Amino acid sequence: MKADFQSNLQSRLEDPSLAADPSLENMWDHLKFLIAMASEEVLGFASKKNKDWFDENNQEIQELLAKKRSALQAHRAQPGCPGKKAAFCLACSNLQHELRVMKNEWWNAITEKTQLCADTCN
Repeated sequence: MKADFQSNLQSRLEDPSLAADPSLENMWDHLKFLIAMASEEVLGFASKKNKDWFDENNQEIQELLAKKRSALQAHRAQPGCPGKKAAFCLACSNLQHELRVMKNEWWNAITEKTQLCADTCN
């Protein structure tokens, strides 16, 4: 990876466009840009490595959100209807409750796993 980065940066530095404006500030800006571009091309960007509770439950969460959205659209279509408003409030409440349950189950699993590691001196 180091050799790839060095060769990529070297090929970018040999570009004749650097000589267009020889002022010191423009040369530093150009060098900074070239290093950033070479880094992005060779190394890429860091990806998220920590899992979150919603990663494991994404499909369930999307279904709950779809129900809430459809209830909201029905309520907005007929704002004076008390049944539509009650259905929307129920969907919001259900969404919040289920999300809290999912999050709590995930945290309980993490704590059990952590406790197991501590018990086994691992």
